[in-house]
Amino acid sequence: MPESTYAPYLSTLKAIWPNISAGDSLTMLVDNGRSVFYFNNEKVGVIHQQEFSRLFLDIWLSPDTSQAQLRAQLLEGNKS
Repeated sequence: MPESTYAPYLSTLKAIWPNISAGDSLTMLVDNGRSVFYFNNEKVGVIHQQEFSRLFLDIWLSPDTSQAQLRAQLLEGNKS
């Protein structure tokens, strides 16, 4: 994916995402086309552009991901 596709969102993500430490959680909920981020269950920001959620989730879930093993684990779940 060309950088020009996701570059417009980088500054927004940097402003939303806090420093994350062991034990913290960062969650994204897609709600009516909006991407809502939660840090330790507290809402920390929203990206309103509908295309963002697909771009972001494709990092892990697209068949063309560079993280094929992680994608397989996410899609199949933990079978141990």
